[in-house]
Amino acid sequence: MTKLNNIINQLLNEFSGGETYFDKLDETLRSPENLDIIINLFSPLSDAHVIMSGKFGYYALELFDKGLIPLKSLIVVNGGLRKGEVEKIDVRFMEDQVGYVFVDDSFYKGRTRDKVEEFLKIFNCFLAQTRVIYDGSPEKDKNVFSMYRYHI
Repeated sequence: MTKLNNIINQLLNEFSGGETYFDKLDETLRSPENLDIIINLFSPLSDAHVIMSGKFGYYALELFDKGLIPLKSLIVVNGGLRKGEVEKIDVRFMEDQVGYVFVDDSFYKGRTRDKVEEFLKIFNCFLAQTRVIYDGSPEKDKNVFSMYRYHI
């Protein structure tokens, strides 16, 4: 069993899902001892334009600024998008009229991804792919790559 599987199984035993589970997963993945999981998530994206949100996005921004995750560009917007709109933006080398990869710690119904996609259209950009660590959505979305999928 992989390190990621162990983390997820431990959290699922402790929490019965829901927002508390996803918050704890996000917090756990941002801890320094799990940097290897984050590096693995970003490893195929060195030539990609990436957009992220929330605490996980700001953590990735720190890693990007330290040179630990190489990307062409990185946009980070505020968290809580599934309940609201983009209000804050931090940008590293934004380009318009290109495809972006939405990267997040977890994916369920795609509401955050959908808000990010709406935001990108302002700049004539599009969402090329979604890449997440944990995918808990019941239906498999062919445009979502996940390191761990709950429903097989």
